[in-house]
Amino acid sequence: MPDKKIVFLLTSAQEYIKHTGDDEKKYRFEINVENISSLNQSLDLTQLTNLKKLYAYGTNVSGVLFAQGGKIQEVELPAVTNITLKQLRYLTDTNLKLSSYDNVVDLIVED
Repeated sequence: MPDKKIVFLLTSAQEYIKHTGDDEKKYRFEINVENISSLNQSLDLTQLTNLKKLYAYGTNVSGVLFAQGGKIQEVELPAVTNITLKQLRYLTDTNLKLSSYDNVVDLIVED
């Protein structure tokens, strides 16, 4: 499948994950939940292996779990407390942006 730009603006990322069929999960490349202040939970994106970009500035997301070995390349997050990054070879330190690192309690990074 060619690399198409697909952007989703969500009001509830967890509802999206719960109600998205397996075929649809394969082709989600970008999630934009910016400025949805009511979004105040941890995001479990472990099933979205093709996700390349996540924009969540302006939310109250508390943490993020990415798909192990996923294709994530660019991440913008608020001041989260938990973030798990396992075998994410496309994500660099310059492309992982947190509004603040002061609240980070659990940071899991594996290569």
